[in-house]
Amino acid sequence: MKKKQRLYQTVVLLPLGEEQNEKKKNWLSFIEEKGGRVVFEKMEKVKFAYPIKRESMGVRYVFHFFLPADVLKKYKLLFYMDSFVLRMMTVLLPQVALDYFKKKKLKELEKGQEESENMKNTVEDKAVSRINGNNIGITKDITDNKSTESTVKK
Repeated sequence: MKKKQRLYQTVVLLPLGEEQNEKKKNWLSFIEEKGGRVVFEKMEKVKFAYPIKRESMGVRYVFHFFLPADVLKKYKLLFYMDSFVLRMMTVLLPQVALDYFKKKKLKELEKGQEESENMKNTVEDKAVSRINGNNIGITKDITDNKSTESTVKK
């Protein structure tokens, strides 16, 4: 019988170093071994507001994952037993949070596709103007949607 899985978020602060990727792989593999699945993961370098264990900068990992409730205590032990972890917090997320992140991810993908199409059109415009011998490079500013022209000297 399959156990009901819940959506959790874990935020982990680690000092800067080379062990980060190994630690992350261990945590993610533990989740997958116990029948869970990772929905979202993010890593960013941060400067702490105050020193934590004499560290002023570090890395913040954020994981969103599904996991059975009875496995959560074992999962937390991975972090508590590890002296490399500066801070750790795991919270239960409502289902609405997953829907929000799915919509946000779709918007990012659509925005990325639009930008790549705009860049492709800009490159084509430049190529056509050079082929025609105009010696004018036309560039399009994506943020302001303004066209600017600049004369190219030979």
